[in-house]
Amino acid sequence: MDVIRRRTKQILLDILGILLLFCSLLLLPVPGPGAFPVFIAGLSILSINHHWAKRILKRFRTEGKAVVEKIFVANPWVMTLLDVFGICLLTVGLWLLIYFDAYLRIFGFSAIILALTVLLYNRRRYKKISIFNSKH
Repeated sequence: MDVIRRRTKQILLDILGILLLFCSLLLLPVPGPGAFPVFIAGLSILSINHHWAKRILKRFRTEGKAVVEKIFVANPWVMTLLDVFGICLLTVGLWLLIYFDAYLRIFGFSAIILALTVLLYNRRRYKKISIFNSKH
């Protein structure tokens, strides 16, 4: 009976992971980073049962850190420009959310998410927030 329960759990996790990967493909045309977190969530679920998914996630982690280090360099001019860009993007996003119809509100919401991401990663502000510094 334990074997049946374990195998059923594996099948359900595989179905959920594949479903999330498929949903990430459907989210590609939507503005913003919506498809990427869903793709990572699908891979994370699939990595419970599959080594190939673990390898892909490990590669994303290592190369993702390198990309972040290249984008958010410690140059004061670049940091200032990224702050200005983030504030402008946040302003445009709020403007789209407040003054326009539902279709443009999607763009506004996406702009706000992107702006908050830029503002948090620039100057390593995310390291100062306690929820990102959990000592597990």
